[in-house]
Amino acid sequence: HGVETVAPVVRRGVFIDVAAYLKKDVLEAGRPITKEELEAAAVAQGVWVEEGDVVLVRTGHMQNWPGRNYYFQKGGVPGIDLDAAKWLSDQGIFMVGSDTFAVEVLPAPTMPVHCHMLVDCGIHLLEVSVLEELSQARAHEFLFVCLPLKVRGGTGSPVRPVAIL
Repeated sequence: HGVETVAPVVRRGVFIDVAAYLKKDVLEAGRPITKEELEAAAVAQGVWVEEGDVVLVRTGHMQNWPGRNYYFQKGGVPGIDLDAAKWLSDQGIFMVGSDTFAVEVLPAPTMPVHCHMLVDCGIHLLEVSVLEELSQARAHEFLFVCLPLKVRGGTGSPVRPVAIL
């Protein structure tokens, strides 16, 4: 069940810019993104989520990179809450990514989004994604390509994801 079993990912990508939808540069530390906000942002940006998609969610948190605030921001990091994760899994997505190091809102001592997506649903997570160029281009649909390294027994892999517009 290691990452060496994951095939190259070539799928439809959907970009949901929650920060832009909420008219913020960066969402506040520890701010959850709800199912309702995720759905409303997608509708406002003219995209829909389909089975097999890779969904990328922008919080603006990457703007804190490479400073100390990226990893050690007081109050946690913004991200999707469990209801938003369940909505995504109900759509049958393949992967969800974000510009944060957790995808889910932190603090979250039991990591419920990780448990739901990875353990319950087998949905891959993509963390620390640079989404600023997609935001500037307002590119909400694209071909997503990602090639995980074949690390035998590994639970994850460094990747360089690409959005082909």
